[in-house]
Amino acid sequence: MSSASEVFESFIESVREICAQESPGETRWQRASDHLRTLVANPEFREESMSWPAARGQELILHHDEEHGFFVGGLVRIPNHEAYPHDHGHTWTCYGVLYGDEVTSLYKRLDDGSESGKARVEKTVDIPTPTGMVDIVGPWRIHAESGAGERSVAITLRSEIPGTYNQNLFDMETDT
Repeated sequence: MSSASEVFESFIESVREICAQESPGETRWQRASDHLRTLVANPEFREESMSWPAARGQELILHHDEEHGFFVGGLVRIPNHEAYPHDHGHTWTCYGVLYGDEVTSLYKRLDDGSESGKARVEKTVDIPTPTGMVDIVGPWRIHAESGAGERSVAITLRSEIPGTYNQNLFDMETDT
């Protein structure tokens, strides 16, 4: 049986190979999400993630690939956390739940975006995201994650390092 670090390194190598073969876009991240599903299902890696510290509003840096630009992070959520609706700008994110139950809410934008600083969004669906679930968040997809009980742990595979690109955070009460 492979150790958690060996499984993680194998995952990183697989994503590196995909990035070398596929041009940026949906096909690249669909293929990468298959490898993320394998990582998320690995009991040794899942067990190791239980020791990651909770850091509200912060993402743990697990790997940044200098050559291909992708980023792998860890999110440890406090019980019953709730995120604001947001997008990840022009980037791609694969999101896998290692432990716990979450709900991913999807939103649609109701205005045309012509008024700077204003936005009206509406929730369209809540999707249960239990342990083992992997989702792909495409460019500009408005969503929010919330906890469905106890602490949850997730891993992200992002096309770029968080904080290096513009993204939107939506406040539904003020339509901003």
